[in-house]
Amino acid sequence: MLREFYNYIANNTVGFFQGKGEGIHPGERYCLRLDNEDMVRGVDEALRNRTNVDGIQGHYKYRDVYETFTIRLSDNVEVVVASKTNGMTDDFLATLRNAELTDKRFPILMITHSPIDTITSGTGDLSANGMPFHAASIIAKVKEEIKNAQLSSADRILLEYELERKQGDRFSDKSSLYEYSDLLTVLGRGYVQKKDYAAFSLLYDPDSSHWEDEKKLRERLKENHQLFEHIDRVFRHGNIADTLEKEYESSFINHLTSCKKKGINWYDDYTFENVKKSHEKNKKKQDNPLYIDDNNIEIYCQSPLEYSFVMDETSFVRNDGESKSKQRKKNILIYNPDQKEEITIALRSNISLRASAVSSVGASVNVASKDILIKMKATGCSFSRTEIRDINNNITYSIKVCVLNILPEYLEEIQTNFFLDVAKSSVKRANLQTVGITERLIINPRKEIEVVETVTSGNEYICNYNQTLKLEIKEENIDIDTGKLPFKLKIGIIEIPLVIKDESIKPVELTGIRAFKLKHTERKSLEYRDGKIVYGTKEFFAKDPFKKYLDWEHKFIQNGWVAAKQTVKGLEELKINVPANVYDAYQSYLAVFKRSVPSLAYFSDDIKEAALKYINAVKQVLDDIPEGKTLSYDQSNILFLGTIVQDYDEQIISMSPLHPLNVLYQLTLLGEDAVGEVRDDLVEKLSPLYLLPYIKNEDRVLYHAVEQKHSPEWRIYAQQSNKRYHGARSYVQKLVCDKINQYKEHFSFLFGDIGNDQFCINLINMGDCREVLQGLIRYYVRELSKEVVPEDLTSFIVNIYSESEEYNEFSVLSNQRKLREYISTYGKDVEDISEMATILSSKIRCYYRNSNESTYQYAHLSFYEMTPSENNGVSRMDTITTGVSLDGITSGTPSVLNESWYKTGFGTKYATDSELIKMAKQYNALFRVAFSGSSYEPNSCVFTVIENGTEGQLGKIYDSSNWVVFVDPKVDLSFFQKGKKDDKELMIIHYSDQYTSASGYDDITVTQKSSQYEEIIQSQLKRKGVSANKDNIDEIISLFNAINGGWMLRLLSAKKLAGAADSNFSREKMSILSAIKLCMAYYAHSDIVWIPISLEEMLRVSGGAGYSQKEGLLSAKNLGFEKGVTSDDILMIGIEGPVDNLKIYMHPVEVKIGLNPNAVITKAQEQVINTYVGLWKALWPEEGRNSLECKLSRNFLMQLVIVCCEKMKLYSVYPNEDWDLVTDKYREALLNEKYAFSNLMDEYIGKGTVVSFKSDVLVKSGEIKEDVCMLEFPESMGSAYMVRTASEIEVDLDLDRKDLPKRLKYLYNPESPDITASEDTTINVNESTEDVVKDVVTSADIESVLEEPDDQVEIETEESLEQKKVGIDVLFGTDVTDGQPLYWKPNDTNQVFHTNTGIIGTMGTGKTQFTKSVITQLYRNQEYNFGGQPLGILIFDYKGDYNESKEDFVKATNATILKPYHLPFNPLSLTKSKVFKPLLPIHTANAFKDTLSKVYNLGPKQQNTLFSCITTAYNRRGIMPGDPSTWDNTPPTFDMVYNIYANDEEIKKTDSLAAAMDKLYQFQVFEGDPAKTVSLFDLLKGVVVIDLSGYDSDIQSLIVAITLDLFYSQMQAAGSSKMDQQYRQLTKLILVDEADNFMSEGFPALKKILKEGREFGVGTILSTQFLKHFGSGEDDYSKYILTWVVHNVADLKSSDVEFVFKIEPKSTESQTLFNDIKSLKKHHSIIKISNFQPKYVEDRAFWELYRDLKLD
Repeated sequence: MLREFYNYIANNTVGFFQGKGEGIHPGERYCLRLDNEDMVRGVDEALRNRTNVDGIQGHYKYRDVYETFTIRLSDNVEVVVASKTNGMTDDFLATLRNAELTDKRFPILMITHSPIDTITSGTGDLSANGMPFHAASIIAKVKEEIKNAQLSSADRILLEYELERKQGDRFSDKSSLYEYSDLLTVLGRGYVQKKDYAAFSLLYDPDSSHWEDEKKLRERLKENHQLFEHIDRVFRHGNIADTLEKEYESSFINHLTSCKKKGINWYDDYTFENVKKSHEKNKKKQDNPLYIDDNNIEIYCQSPLEYSFVMDETSFVRNDGESKSKQRKKNILIYNPDQKEEITIALRSNISLRASAVSSVGASVNVASKDILIKMKATGCSFSRTEIRDINNNITYSIKVCVLNILPEYLEEIQTNFFLDVAKSSVKRANLQTVGITERLIINPRKEIEVVETVTSGNEYICNYNQTLKLEIKEENIDIDTGKLPFKLKIGIIEIPLVIKDESIKPVELTGIRAFKLKHTERKSLEYRDGKIVYGTKEFFAKDPFKKYLDWEHKFIQNGWVAAKQTVKGLEELKINVPANVYDAYQSYLAVFKRSVPSLAYFSDDIKEAALKYINAVKQVLDDIPEGKTLSYDQSNILFLGTIVQDYDEQIISMSPLHPLNVLYQLTLLGEDAVGEVRDDLVEKLSPLYLLPYIKNEDRVLYHAVEQKHSPEWRIYAQQSNKRYHGARSYVQKLVCDKINQYKEHFSFLFGDIGNDQFCINLINMGDCREVLQGLIRYYVRELSKEVVPEDLTSFIVNIYSESEEYNEFSVLSNQRKLREYISTYGKDVEDISEMATILSSKIRCYYRNSNESTYQYAHLSFYEMTPSENNGVSRMDTITTGVSLDGITSGTPSVLNESWYKTGFGTKYATDSELIKMAKQYNALFRVAFSGSSYEPNSCVFTVIENGTEGQLGKIYDSSNWVVFVDPKVDLSFFQKGKKDDKELMIIHYSDQYTSASGYDDITVTQKSSQYEEIIQSQLKRKGVSANKDNIDEIISLFNAINGGWMLRLLSAKKLAGAADSNFSREKMSILSAIKLCMAYYAHSDIVWIPISLEEMLRVSGGAGYSQKEGLLSAKNLGFEKGVTSDDILMIGIEGPVDNLKIYMHPVEVKIGLNPNAVITKAQEQVINTYVGLWKALWPEEGRNSLECKLSRNFLMQLVIVCCEKMKLYSVYPNEDWDLVTDKYREALLNEKYAFSNLMDEYIGKGTVVSFKSDVLVKSGEIKEDVCMLEFPESMGSAYMVRTASEIEVDLDLDRKDLPKRLKYLYNPESPDITASEDTTINVNESTEDVVKDVVTSADIESVLEEPDDQVEIETEESLEQKKVGIDVLFGTDVTDGQPLYWKPNDTNQVFHTNTGIIGTMGTGKTQFTKSVITQLYRNQEYNFGGQPLGILIFDYKGDYNESKEDFVKATNATILKPYHLPFNPLSLTKSKVFKPLLPIHTANAFKDTLSKVYNLGPKQQNTLFSCITTAYNRRGIMPGDPSTWDNTPPTFDMVYNIYANDEEIKKTDSLAAAMDKLYQFQVFEGDPAKTVSLFDLLKGVVVIDLSGYDSDIQSLIVAITLDLFYSQMQAAGSSKMDQQYRQLTKLILVDEADNFMSEGFPALKKILKEGREFGVGTILSTQFLKHFGSGEDDYSKYILTWVVHNVADLKSSDVEFVFKIEPKSTESQTLFNDIKSLKKHHSIIKISNFQPKYVEDRAFWELYRDLKLD
C-alpha cells in the first residue's frame, strides 16, 4: 500500500531537481527528513526504480567505503543520493555532507530520519517553505490532484473529507509527509480500495458509492469516522467490556475482545452498516435489562396460602454483595423444620423469558413468561443452582438455594454472613460457607448442655437438639492456600457440609435516626444480639451513646425492670410499686420484644396489641384519679415507668421508649404514611419531648427537657438549677458561628478596614458554654476552609459571667492533651486536630467574671439565656397558647405573655383533643403534684415564668454590648417592644425561628445602637426625594422586622461596601417592602387574609443572606426544588375561611427595580412560575400528599404563617387587617391539617406577580400574562410607598384602575364566584416552565442590560456576567480514551484547591516539552486570569532548557533571561508585611545566615560570625532592628557584608565560611549597587528565567534558596489574592526544573511556599525524573502536590503509584497503573488532577503549540 506513497515522493523529488535544471549549483546540499528508517528505505528504492526506468541513474563511489546512485540532470550535473540506511551513522553522513564530491562538486541529497540538527544545518530542506514537501505545498498539490484525478464522485468526496479532517486535526503533524501517505497512495493508485477505509479511520462502507447527495454523504462520513474513532480508541486503550457493552450487541463485543487477544484488526470483517445496526439493536434491548427483586421472591409448599416460609424467619436471601453484579448472585437459605417434601421458590422478573434462558441443577424449573418456579425436593440438606440469563444484555442471575430440615435457631449465628458454594454442573460438592467467624462458631445457642470442640479439616461434629455446640477455630487449622476450613455438622440424621472462610465482613454503623427510618421503611423489627444489630441477613453496629441506650433497653427487657437507677457502679433496678394492672400489662409488653429492643422494634401486630393493652392500663389508672385528691405513691410512681434516674453527678432523668407517653407516641406514628421516608433533620423532631417539657423528681426538684439527636425515642431531662445545660441546645453552636459571621460581615470596617483582629464576646447564663466553644471551633473550621492562614484568624476575648465554682467547658483550653481529645470528640470536620488545638489555645483568651459586677466588659456580641423561675401558683394549660401541632406529633414550648408574666410550659389552647395530647395533659398535671400533698387539678401544670419588665442585669448587658443575642428566649417579641422605661433606643434587628421546629423563637438579637439603622433608612428615602418623619422610620423598621430582620441587618454593611446610601442591596430590599404594601393593597379582600413571608429566609436560596441551602427546614433543597431559578423575594399566603372549610392560596412575588429590560422581566416571570410549581409539588402533590414529611413541611409553613401574623399585629403593620382570624380563630385548624390548598385565585390574580419599579416609565400599568400578574410602576413608587399606608395605596390604585388589572375585591365573590372551580383544585405539578414563559429574549434585550450604568445594573445580570469569568484554561492534552481535551483550570478551586503540580518522567519522555507548553499557555492566556491580574512566572533552569538558546520558547513567552551575575534583587532587602513583625532586620539576617549555613555546612561559630557581619552592615546603613522608622533606609548588599567580613582582621579566614564568602563574592551573583536593585516581586512580570546551567551545585542551591526566601517574605507582604466563589486569582508561579537538585537539600522556603502559597495566589511546579525525589518524612514535598503529571518512569515502585493516585495498595488498579506508566510512549502521560480519576493523555507538546502559534 505504501509503494504508491514512496513513488509519489520519488516522482516529486526527481521533478524538483529536474525543474531546477541548470539552476542547481555545484556543492549544494539538500536534505529530505522522513519519519523513520523504513520510509527512508522505501523512498530510496522508489528513487532507484524511477531513475533506472527513466534512464537518468548514475553511480557514485566515495573512496572505497561507500557506493550509491545519482540522479543525472545533465552531462555535467548529477545529484548524489545518500540515504541513511544499512547502519549508516550520523557521523558518516556528516562526512559525506562536508566532502567535495568529485571534482565537479556534485550536489548531494541526504535522506535521513535523524532528528540531529547538526546533520541538516546548512542544507536546503525539501520540507521548508517553497520546497516540494512543505506542508502548504503538499496540501495544495493534493487538493489539485484530487480535483484532477479520474475518481468516482464518492471517492473524490471521501478524499476531500479526509484532507479537510487532517487540516483540522490540531494534533496531527502537518509537516510530516507520512501524515498524507494514505491519501497520496490512493491518488497514486487512482481509486479507493476496501483496505483504505481503515487508514482513513473509517469503516468500510460499500453503500456510500450509491449516495449522490454530497451533503448527506459528508454527514455519513462524519458519523462513520466518529464511530470508528470511538471504537478504535477503546479497542487500543480502554476496557472493551466496561466501555462498549452498553452500546453494542454481545456478538460484536465478543468479536472485539477476540481480535484484541489475537492482536488482529477488529474492523476487517465489519462494514459501517453492520456496526451501526449492532448499536441500534442493542439500544432497543438495553432499555429493559433483566432484573429480579428480592421482594419478588416467594417460598412456599404447595401454594402460598397452604404453607409459606416467612422471609427473615424461616427463609433468608443474601446477595454476594452490594454491587449490581453481586446482587445478581443470590444465596437463599431455607429452614424446613416441618419437613415438607417439595419446596417452591417463586421468582418474578421484569421481562418475559424463554425456557432456554433458564438452566438448573438440583431442582426442576418451570418458566411462564415473567414467572420462574424452582422446585426442590427437601431431603434433609439439599442444594440447587439456577442460572437465569438475559443474553441481550449479557446479564446472568445465579440463584443458589440450600434447604435444611432443621430449626433456624441452629445456625442463627451465620444468618448475616453465609454464602452457598454450588457448582453450575453438579450439587455433589455443594456446601454452606460462612465468613467473618474468627474464634468460635456457636451452633444451637442458649441450650442447657454446652459442648466445646476444636474444628479440624474434614471432621464431623454432632449437635443434638438440647445441646449448644461451641466450635473453636484455630488459625493453624485453616488451609493456607485456600483460606478455608471444611467440616461436617450432623444434626440428628441431617449432615450439613460447612466451610469456614478466612475472610472478614465489615459491619455498617447504624445510628439512632437510621434505625428509626429503617424499621419504619421495612415495617419490620431489627434484632439485638449480643450488642450487634441484625436485620434479615445484614449486620450493623451502634456507637455510644446510642449503643449505651440500646444496652439499657435490653437490660429492662431481660430483667423485667419497671424503672432503673444509674449509679457510679452501673445500671441497677429501681424498685417502685405501681398498680397491679399496670404492672401486668407492662410485663406483657416487655415479653413481646423477644430478640429486639424498643428502639429497634417496629410495632407489628403482636407488639401493637401488647402496647395498646399497656397504654389502656395506664390510661385507666390516670382516668380514675379524682380531681382535688392527693396522689398515692403508686399513682406517683406510674410517672416513672420505664425511666432511669441518675443518682450522682448531674442527676439526669432519662425516659426510655418503655415510658407510656413514648409508647403512645410510637402508636400514633403508626397512623402516618411513609414515616421511614422522612429526612433525617425531621426525624430529630419526631419526639414527644415537649409534650412534657417539665417534670419533678421524688424530692420535688424541677427538671426541664433537653434535646439530643442520638436516640430519637428517648427523652432526657436535666435539673433546672443545673446551669451547665443552659445554652445546651443543639442549634447553639451553629447560632454562635452564624452570629460571628453576621457581625463581621455587617461591621467589616471594624475588622478589615482598620486591621482589628480581636472579637469580644460576653457569655451570661450560658451554663457550661460547651455549645459556645463548639461554635467557635465550627467558626474556625469554616475560616480554614476558606484558605485563611492560622496567623490571620480572628482572636476572641471571651468574658464568662457566672458563679466561680461552676464547671465551664472553656477550661479545656488550658490542657493541650484534653483539648485535643475534646476536638477529636466534638470537632466536626476538623482536618488537623493539633493545628486546631494550637489555634484555640492561642486565639481565645477566656476570663471568668462575677455576674454581680456593676458594669460588664465591652462586647461586640453578648449571648444571654434568661433564667426562668418556677411558677408556684395555679397555671392552667388551657390559658396558654399551645406549641403542639399535628395532634401531638410535633411540639414545642412557646413563651407567652400572660398577665404581665412570660410563661413557658405545656399549653393546650388551640390544641386538639387527640389521645396523645390527652395523656400528655394528664402527665403534665400529675407531675405538678406528684410526691406532694397538693391536690390534683387536671388542667394545671408546671410552668416557668419571667417577669415582664426585668431590669438590672439586662441594663448592664445592653449598655456593654453592641448586639445582644437572647438564646432560647423564654419571651416573645413583645418583651422588646418600645415603650418600656428601660429600653431607651432598644431595637430588634434579627430573630430566628428556623433552627428548630419549636413554635417559639430560637434566638432574638437586639441592640440599643439603633440610630445607625434609622439614619440609613432616612438617607435612602431622602435620596429618592421621599420625606419621612420619625414615626415613618419606626414603621419601616417594624415592617423589616416583621418580614425579614436580616434585610435591615445588612443595610449597614451594604452602605459601607457601596460607599453610598443608595446601594443596590438597600434599593432592592426597600423596594420589596414597597411591593409588599402594594400587593397587600392590590389583593386585599374582606374574606381573605394575605400574609407576606420572606422567601429568602424560607427557601434559603440567596447566597447573600448567608444561609446554606440545606439548613432551613423549609429550604428549597429540603423541599426538593432547588434546581432552576426561583424567587427569593416574597410569598403571599392567602387564607380564606370559614374555619370548617379553610383554603390556602400561595402566590409568589418577584420584585425588580431599575431599568428592567425584557430579559430581566422574563427571568422574573420564570422565577415566579418555578417557585409556584415547586411549592405545589413539595407541599400539595398529587401523590404522597398525606406522607408524614409532606405534612411536616406544611406544618412548618403554617407555623411560619402564624408567627408572621403575630409579628404583623405586634408591630401594628396593617392595623385594619384582622390578624386574629389567623392567630386565634383559624389557629387550631392550621396547625392540625384541617385545610386544603387551592388554586382558585389563579384565575383572578395569576399564579404569581412580578412587580417592576421601572426607571423609564411615568405611569402605572399591568396585565395578566401567561398566568403571571405583571405590574409596572414608576421607580419612584419603590420608595414612595414605603411611607404610605395600605389604605392610601388602595386609593392610589383605584385612581389608575383603567390601566391595571382589576383588583381582587372587585373580581371575587365567595357566594357566587365568576369562575366555577372546585375549592380544592390543585395545579398540574408536571407543567413545565417552558409552557408558561414564552417570551423570547433578544440580543437587543441583553445588550440593553449590559449597557446599564454600573449603579443601576440588575443584580441578576451582574451575577451572570461574573459567572462568565472562568479564568485561565491550560490544555494538558487529549484524553486517549474518549478523545476529549483535558484542561487544567488553575483559577477554579472546584477543580484544583491549589495549583502545586508535580511533573515526573525519565529523560526523553516529553516532560520538558509538556512543561514548556504549560508555561507558554499560562503566559499567553494570562488576560483570562481571574480579576485580570498579570501573572509572574519564575523559572529556575538547571539544564538550559529555557534559556536564550531555545529561541522558540523565548519568542513564545517573551521571557527575560537572568544569569547568576549581578542578579537585580537584594537578598538583604527588608520586606514589610501587613502584620507587623518586630526586629525585621534580625529575622532577615537570620534567614540569610541559615541558608548559607545549610549550603556550606557552617558550624555554630561560623554562623555567629556571618550573622554579626550582616547586622553590622544594617547598622552602617542606619537600620536599627528595634526602630521600625529606620527600616525604609537603603539596605546593605552582599558586597557590603563581604567587605565587613574581609576587613575584620579578627575573623579567621581559613575555614568553610571563608570559602563560601569568597566564592559568592567572586562570582558576583547579586548586584552590589543597591540603586540598581528592584523588588523581586516587581521584577516578576511575565516569564523570568534564572539560568543556572553550568554552575556548581552549591551556587545553584544557594541562588534558589536565597531567591525563595526573598520570594516567601514578599509573597506574605503582598497579601491574599482575590477570591470570589470558586475562583481564586493567580499572582505568581514558580517552576523548578529538575527539582531533585534542590529538594534534596531540604530548604524550608520551598515547603512554606508550597504549603501557604494558595492563600496568596502562588503556585509551584516541580519537575523531576522520579517520584522518590519528592522525599519522605519531614521532607516529603509530595503531600503538598495536588496535580500529578506522570510520564514514563524507569525507576518506579508500586507504592509510588499508590500514593500519587490514591488507590488501594496491591490492588488490581495499582498494578494496572504501574504497568501502564512503565509502557507510556513519548509525549504520553497519566494525569491525576485533585480527587478526579486519572486520565490517560497524549500531551499537548510545546513544539505543537509553537507550530500552531505561527510565530515564525
